[in-house]
Amino acid sequence: MTLHSHFACCRIRKIIYLICLLIPFTFVYIMYGFLSHTVLRFKITNVNSTKEQKLTGMSQVHPEVLKLVEDIQRCIWAKEVKTYTNIRSELRQCCDAFNLSVTSQQNTLEGSSIPYDGQPNKKVKITKHIFQMLPKTSPFKSKNYKLCAVVGNSGFLFNSSCGADIDKADFVFRCNLPGISAKYKADVGNKTDLVTANPSIFKSKYANLDESRKPFADAVTVFGEALLLMTPFTYQSNEISAYRAYFTLKDFQSKLTPVFLNSSYLKNLVRFWENRRIREHRLSTGLLLQSMAIELCDEVHLYGFWPFKTDATGRNVSYHYYDEVEVDHSVHVQLYEFLSHLKLHTQGVIRIQLGTCAKYNE
Repeated sequence: MTLHSHFACCRIRKIIYLICLLIPFTFVYIMYGFLSHTVLRFKITNVNSTKEQKLTGMSQVHPEVLKLVEDIQRCIWAKEVKTYTNIRSELRQCCDAFNLSVTSQQNTLEGSSIPYDGQPNKKVKITKHIFQMLPKTSPFKSKNYKLCAVVGNSGFLFNSSCGADIDKADFVFRCNLPGISAKYKADVGNKTDLVTANPSIFKSKYANLDESRKPFADAVTVFGEALLLMTPFTYQSNEISAYRAYFTLKDFQSKLTPVFLNSSYLKNLVRFWENRRIREHRLSTGLLLQSMAIELCDEVHLYGFWPFKTDATGRNVSYHYYDEVEVDHSVHVQLYEFLSHLKLHTQGVIRIQLGTCAKYNE
């Protein structure tokens, strides 16, 4: 290790220690590895206190967090094949996105009863009607993609010029029916291979599909022939809207393919991240898609994941780049997830966009 590298490690150790003091009801202990060439690695171990863990996040970027991000940006990212292979293998053993992430006729028996992921004391019976809605096999069976992009919805993507980079990926994951019209294309691209649909979107934008369904059918045409991943088996209240969306797409002959997230896969994935100190009532869509991508893809790049209301220059950052909705930190522990993203970035597992894509590609 060079003298410069030694001082860099000491500086970042101090930065993370100060960050830990800012996080309520928890202590985060960090052990650093080393600088090999120009790739920074570090290991974050999060130890919960005996108090109830509740992180509401910071509204603005704290100076010490900013220093950490700047230090990471100065390092050249490179994929670490051994580390990537190890975590990919662990995910496959526990979760198996290839065969189990999507509920199919192959992994779910007709007539069986499966517990809702968010209501384990309640079960949904897979009737003939529901069974016929399922694909015969997983859409990912025997698939492998070279480069994948997982695109979050943070306003951090404004003026990022990341659209072309995103569209170059072999497979693009997007979260919760985002805006990808022409006015956003330069920053977010428009290629979409899988897009999720949060049940709250059906309720807030489309009256739970209880009235006219054409606006929904028209709105999703921008996603082309993508998979539309929905979650009817997470909560009982999610079922009706997901089924309505399914039949709306069929009735209007949409090119989208509706599929349902497998609740067993999600349960195993929650356990996987709990063992890595991310404990949430529900995994965020971003972490779900990132996990799927690590299994399905040889290389994973993340865009639009930023948990703060301001960027490094103090510019306001909206929660979504396409609307002004306010962030709800009560559902997802976003700062912990962001630190996890940084950890995986420095380990050479994923590459996360932390600035404009012109700078990102330097």
